Amino acid sequence: MNQENLKYFLLVSLFFTSPELISKVAEVDEKSFVAPVLDDNSGHDKIINIMAQINHSVVPGKVAPIVYTQATNLDKDLNVSEIADFFQAKTVMGKAYLRETLSRPVSPTDKSGIVALRSNIIRQLVENPNLKSEVEAILQSVVPYEKDIITLMSTSFKNKTCPELAQLQQLKDANHPLYGFVKFMNTSRIPKTVEFLELSLALPVLWGATGYCGGVVYKGNYDAIASGLYFGLITAFITFVYADGLVKAGEKRSKMHALNQLIYIAEDLELLSIEENIQTQFKMSLITDNAGVALVDGLKVSRYQNETDYCFDPSAVHTYLYYLYENENQLAQIFASIAEMDACNAIATKMIEAQNSQRQFCFSQVLRSAQPKVISKDFWNVLVPHAVTNSLIQDQHVILTGPNAGGKTTSIRAILQNIVLSQTYGVAAASHFEYTQFDVVLSYLNISDDLINGLSLFASEVKRAQELLEIIKNLPTNQKLFFALDELFTGTAAEAGEKIAYDFIKKIASYHQTLFIYATHFDALKELGKQNIGLMNYKADAPIKNAEGKLVYPFTLSPGASTVNVAMDMAKEANLFN
Repeated sequence: MNQENLKYFLLVSLFFTSPELISKVAEVDEKSFVAPVLDDNSGHDKIINIMAQINHSVVPGKVAPIVYTQATNLDKDLNVSEIADFFQAKTVMGKAYLRETLSRPVSPTDKSGIVALRSNIIRQLVENPNLKSEVEAILQSVVPYEKDIITLMSTSFKNKTCPELAQLQQLKDANHPLYGFVKFMNTSRIPKTVEFLELSLALPVLWGATGYCGGVVYKGNYDAIASGLYFGLITAFITFVYADGLVKAGEKRSKMHALNQLIYIAEDLELLSIEENIQTQFKMSLITDNAGVALVDGLKVSRYQNETDYCFDPSAVHTYLYYLYENENQLAQIFASIAEMDACNAIATKMIEAQNSQRQFCFSQVLRSAQPKVISKDFWNVLVPHAVTNSLIQDQHVILTGPNAGGKTTSIRAILQNIVLSQTYGVAAASHFEYTQFDVVLSYLNISDDLINGLSLFASEVKRAQELLEIIKNLPTNQKLFFALDELFTGTAAEAGEKIAYDFIKKIASYHQTLFIYATHFDALKELGKQNIGLMNYKADAPIKNAEGKLVYPFTLSPGASTVNVAMDMAKEANLFN
């Protein structure tokens, strides 16, 4: 009998023993042709997607939702993801929470108090070493469990332990009439329990039958060889299926144990917050809907309590995992409650570590002023290793000039970073930071051409300037706007670009509800800083040459206009003329 005929012979035979086993044969057969997954980030992405399902705009006890600042290009120009990574949250959840919140500065009109809430958490962690140590220990315990949960949510794990999921989805997408029946047979506890008991009872009988046939053959009755082979093959296969099911159930249970522990960790964080009088936006007690409560209760049962457990009902684990996957968004509050504390703890850690260094963090102070203002002392860019600190009192618009590679754009980004940090967490990368909160924050540091839409670089610059002017003109009288520009109108002839930039900057400087910083190499704009029309000149200081003749930059800012041009020196350093 060849391999293919033997396979179908076994299928027919097994049908009368256990119909459910046919799907197991197909599963094993299919797996032999599936290439292994070398890199699967789907679990990581799933955690982030689940967290995104929660309403981040609601603060407990507040009627009004969070109101966010109108922001443009902050993600791109500031590399918000890298800023979030800088704080080194312990968990994937915490890093995702930082990215989400830093992308959405809060408006001055917000009544939810969310910035004060986050800032208070950070302050208590900074000022209370015992609390900080306790939170550190709790969050550190999350890390290994989160890894298991990422695995649990990954496509590769689902394909390995629950291959029926993909098949069910195909039936559902096709609106197949058998979808309901197949789902019941695969995801309901009764048929799965029957299947498990059926296998458990069948194995001793088959082992006995195989042993009996073997004994008969041993005594010289060679007519029993075919029967012995038959029972032996069936016994071996059913034993494999039975053992495989137990192994998979054990893998599922261990991963669900991680979720069980995460629930208790989230509850511990809530209890600790209550003891320390810390208000949080997310917490376990906010899970009140039936689906969420049922999910939590199901994960807290005894079969998921212990890390290792050899006595549990595989059918219960299997069917509950299907329920978990169908209701996975109910995990969002659990994830968010841990992520919120992790994010605040990460910021507090950086503040503590920087207390005795030149590059410090501070709690921001809000200025109550009709005119926009930003006062930055010893501010620095968190994405620049060994960053140089600078100070700037910006109560007027700034025309920023200076040599190439002197740190103009880096300084602009640092100021924008601190506005974002202040309007999300109430902190800043500076020894002191005061500011008026801004309703609109715009960044135009990387304007490029848009060839898909037929726009050259200059056309794109004109379009951005037009958009900016419209926003400024339509700004309500009770709102404030901060924006940053870098090298606008450089996509045309220098003389024409300089004239356009001069007229445009002079025009927008006349609007008193705005505050901006504009980096440029156009000499004519330096004159605007001398005209007492709300503009002032600042410069990135000139480099000096070291003993090897290489340019060494101080990366400092000072009042006044720059007269230094190092373009030729840079070209010579690059050996362009040799």
